[in-house]
Amino acid sequence: MIAARLVWPLHARFVDFVRGPRAVLHYLGDLRQRREQRYLGHNPADGAMIVALLLNVKGSAVTGWLQTTDMFWGSDAMEEAHELLATSILILVALHVSGVIVESLRHQENLVLSILTGFKRPWS
Repeated sequence: MIAARLVWPLHARFVDFVRGPRAVLHYLGDLRQRREQRYLGHNPADGAMIVALLLNVKGSAVTGWLQTTDMFWGSDAMEEAHELLATSILILVALHVSGVIVESLRHQENLVLSILTGFKRPWS
């Protein structure tokens, strides 16, 4: 998934949508005031969500694997870290789906269709 995002067409590559914390907070502030900019690709909050999801999935995979090693077999701390990451993934997915719904309604467009086809109307 990560390798594909490095070479995919415009708007799907990390370089197109991963922004710093300041840009994300600015976008969220604008969203709260209902004056957010519309993006053809991912907005700054989308980029932050993608990074958060990828990090949580990676962390969950690593902590799950570590529990199979001699060093962490039966480790309560590692099991709790794994459970926390798995729960975080579920929360992030719910937030992500909510964000797609909110943005679809706010911009009056079917973002699920855009995700599936890769096409989005260029005007607001």
